[in-house]
Amino acid sequence: MRLADRWDRYWFGEASLVRLGAFRVVMMLTAAYAVFQHRDTLLVQVASGTPEYVHRAWNPIYSFQVLGVGTPGPGLASALFTATLVAIALAAAGLFTRATCALAALLTWFELGTVYSLGQPHHDCIALVLGLFALPFAPSGARVSLDALLARLRGRALPDTAAWAALPWRFTQATAALGYFFAGASKLAIGGWTWLNGYSLQAIMLHCHGDWTPFFARSVLACRVMSLGLVLVQATFPIALFWRRSRWFYVPAAVSFHLLTWKTMDTGPYLTLWFTLASFVPLDQVPSFVRAHVTRGPIPGRVAWAAGIAAAAWFVAWLYVPVFAR
Repeated sequence: MRLADRWDRYWFGEASLVRLGAFRVVMMLTAAYAVFQHRDTLLVQVASGTPEYVHRAWNPIYSFQVLGVGTPGPGLASALFTATLVAIALAAAGLFTRATCALAALLTWFELGTVYSLGQPHHDCIALVLGLFALPFAPSGARVSLDALLARLRGRALPDTAAWAALPWRFTQATAALGYFFAGASKLAIGGWTWLNGYSLQAIMLHCHGDWTPFFARSVLACRVMSLGLVLVQATFPIALFWRRSRWFYVPAAVSFHLLTWKTMDTGPYLTLWFTLASFVPLDQVPSFVRAHVTRGPIPGRVAWAAGIAAAAWFVAWLYVPVFAR
């Protein structure tokens, strides 16, 4: 019973509503990025019925096969795209939060599922979509939302914690961790230990050339070390689910991995996975963490922390914003 109680508290126990609200905003910004990123496929190829962009015929993902989902017509495709962005915006703002979160999750699943049904499915949006579906089951609009602001104006006291508040980020954590685990385990299961010899990774880099490929691919030893580190991080990533201190290693390691694959294999930044890794970050503690390191302590340390945080924020904005400007 003790184990059962701990399991129950892990998923459904009291947790910070501020963290949940901040996590909801991050997930909705991620969903907006993911949907808008694929608008060419959604609005051109789906509407016309000729998937020229991905050069593939309609091959529905499993959930689409089970539910009998097909491609929308020209008018419906445009209407659904607009409705998806509106639902995401309302959910991010926290207006009628549970309803808009549910609608945003359903429409995002349909839009991204359509993209995957027209091309090769990837794992960059799986944790995102499943995390979105978990949000309506939690009191996601209790804080950091217009719903909370309206409740405060009516004189209602806003709680700091509530049951089920941790469910969305726990579910997203588990999905991301399992995705990384199977990515690492499959390399060993399919390629065996020879996958770690350096030549396999070197060949992938040379075939999918990126900006940093010449620097890293010139050394088999460097590729061997990178292969070992890659598989080690991916296969052991579930440790981060239960050992909080390990997240200081695993989250930056995963972000670094996606940065390196982007620059050495031209995979794209996989920004959706970067953002869903925010599920491992206690977002409600970020302001106090920043204040503690930027406004206190020796001046050189403050300057270093401020510069590092500003650089990270600029880098993410540099990746995120241009998608909406194209």
